[in-house]
Amino acid sequence: MKNFNLNQNKTLKKLTTLLVFAFLTAKINAQKSVAIEGWPTPPIETQKAPMWLGGDPVLGRLTCPPITRINLEEKVSEGLLLNEVKVRESKNQTVWEYKLKEGIYWWSGQEATSLDLLNFFNVNIKEIVAQKGGGLWSLPSYQSKIEGKSLIVTWSSKPQYGPYIINDISFTRPGKDPKSNFSYECTGIYSAKAKEGYLDLTPNKSYFKSRPKILFQTTEGPSLVTKADQTLSFQMAKEISTKTSKSVFRSKEKCENIVPLPLYTTAFWNYEKKWFKDSKVRSVLASTFVKKALLYAGGKGWGDSSSSIIPAGHPGHGSASKDDPLHLKVISERLDKLAPKIDARSKYRLDKNKAPLTLSISSPLGDTIVSKVFIDNLKSIGIKGILKPYEKNSRNYDVLITGLFVPWPSANLLPWYHSQVKNKTIPIQVSSSSLDKMLESYALSTTGKYPDFKTLRKIHAASIQQQDLTPIVRHKACLVSSSGLHKKTAVNGEEPDWFKKILF
Repeated sequence: MKNFNLNQNKTLKKLTTLLVFAFLTAKINAQKSVAIEGWPTPPIETQKAPMWLGGDPVLGRLTCPPITRINLEEKVSEGLLLNEVKVRESKNQTVWEYKLKEGIYWWSGQEATSLDLLNFFNVNIKEIVAQKGGGLWSLPSYQSKIEGKSLIVTWSSKPQYGPYIINDISFTRPGKDPKSNFSYECTGIYSAKAKEGYLDLTPNKSYFKSRPKILFQTTEGPSLVTKADQTLSFQMAKEISTKTSKSVFRSKEKCENIVPLPLYTTAFWNYEKKWFKDSKVRSVLASTFVKKALLYAGGKGWGDSSSSIIPAGHPGHGSASKDDPLHLKVISERLDKLAPKIDARSKYRLDKNKAPLTLSISSPLGDTIVSKVFIDNLKSIGIKGILKPYEKNSRNYDVLITGLFVPWPSANLLPWYHSQVKNKTIPIQVSSSSLDKMLESYALSTTGKYPDFKTLRKIHAASIQQQDLTPIVRHKACLVSSSGLHKKTAVNGEEPDWFKKILF
């Protein structure tokens, strides 16, 4: 399975997936309880359902599945909890229709109804539109009602987005499950109760299937091995401190069961500094990150060098790449055209005050191998690099090195990149009308039946060209079982139910 090709015939892919997961099925089902450790999730809120949870293939899929979702394998939006999603024009008005499936149950055991769907839509649609459109999309007035088993939404004017605007948003309602301490409940096959350091997941008996109890680790606390019959652990390569012994690098350690993640170690350039407004400067400096060397040294091979934050394997990942390694001499020669040349005496490029050109690097990860290699390479091209203590919500740096989750599975970058979005969650400042148009076009397409991955590939290419941020490493996790996974497990990240198939 080492050279498993995601583009091969779909029938062969599905058959292969069944075969590689067959080994796990009997192992997991034979146990009474399973601990899941190491899956990277932001903190889970017990008082409000987090918007991102519906797109999470592990915790989200088990506990709080979405009403509709983007299926990357099929390249379509689909109803997970719905039989039908329809759009029609009636008396010059746009009408959306959602028909809920039968046999969908809340954590409390009550069956979900079309009235629940109506209440969910009315309560959440404003926030969903604001989030996915980055505050740029309007919400026309509408009327909602129940007809038979369907929710009918009639708009006063045609919205610019489609009925799949609810893609990958968990179906929730105010909590009524006495077994849970959450203020909301979902329709997952597991209900959740928050405990210190983990979630206690109990099978939803209304689905009439025998499933193991699950303990889901939510913090980097003590292992849950002693609390469960079996453990599934997602082991990730951590950022390695320069103070750490080289013995922990374990570059020869291999993983038999790799899970690609939409998680990156990324460099952000401070656009408030005049020098970084030039994409040519950003591109040259980005070349100083020796990505593959970092992977072999500190990542145990559990990562990929990457030129874009559109993950490889995602249908929106383009072929354009600037990840070819350049010799530092070549990088220095390119920089000669953009900055003062290296002073023969000091070995640095000097500013008008005869002081070395200096870049400050800050990171919440601390003094890591990534930062150290970057500073060493900057010196080789005549720039002085210094490490500054990280200050949250501060711009006291030239370059910020940190972790970044890409919205999954949509990869909708509009809230990050669009020049008109206010209060961006990541420090990107792009002012390109052509990129803005592509970002909005793709984001709108994700609310329809067929997301426009061709446009996302153009965004991929534009992002590489502009170097508005620089992905250094795309992370992977190694899936390890306490009972031993003696066969390689091919995880197809495009398949939305890959973890559910592993577990059951």
